[in-house]
Amino acid sequence: MSYDGVLHLMSPLKGGLWTQPSATLRGGFRYLTVASTAAGEVSISNVSAAISFMPHVQNLRDYSGYFYAADPIFHDKDFLTKIWYSGAYTVQTNTVPLYTGRQVPFVSSPGWQNNATLGVAGPIIVDGAKRDRAVWPGDMGVAVPTQFVSTNDLLPTRNALSTMFAAINPVTGALPESGPPLSQLGSDTYHMWTLIGTHNYFLYSGDAVWLEGVWTNFTKAVGYVLGKVDDSGLMNVTGLRDWARLGGGGHNAEGNALLYKV
Repeated sequence: MSYDGVLHLMSPLKGGLWTQPSATLRGGFRYLTVASTAAGEVSISNVSAAISFMPHVQNLRDYSGYFYAADPIFHDKDFLTKIWYSGAYTVQTNTVPLYTGRQVPFVSSPGWQNNATLGVAGPIIVDGAKRDRAVWPGDMGVAVPTQFVSTNDLLPTRNALSTMFAAINPVTGALPESGPPLSQLGSDTYHMWTLIGTHNYFLYSGDAVWLEGVWTNFTKAVGYVLGKVDDSGLMNVTGLRDWARLGGGGHNAEGNALLYKV
């Protein structure tokens, strides 16, 4: 069986209310599937599903930004508009409560546990509602601008960045590749995405108080990657962990483009 199996409730069922344990929440879903393996009749009533993402926002439809572009030629004239709102909604589902991360080591299939601590404060933005449920700075390169223009909800971004800086190597200045509970190390590219994300957050928010609080770690992290620039004038990438890229070490274009942005 695969992950995200089923929750078994053994008969005979007790009367009254039953609530799914919070640790087995399913990120990104807005529905509940109920199945019976018995031949007899089962009576169920008063069924509801609660949304756990964006817990600090009461009205999830209250977009501060909006987009509308009709295309009279395409078979679906609202196609671009649907794409925009799909992206905005995806980022909303990726904004989760602090104590709803995927447990590491992973629970054996077919079980799952989404009750790990994701950082220093919540709500916090993660890579995906259904997958790792952890802070990944590379993903934030797309998610944070989307969050800014759609909901202008930058608190989850600040909490995610604070989490990364809190885990800096105090000796070298290296930042982790991902947030807890994964807390993976050894990625020059994701290290730089945290620095770029810091620029984006300050650009959008003007939050000088927060920036002053992380400035020492920020400059130390900048020095870490600048120290990898050799006599060629290019950065020699030695932290090889990255997403879907092999052979990314040395004087590669991606790493140096990110350093230029930093």
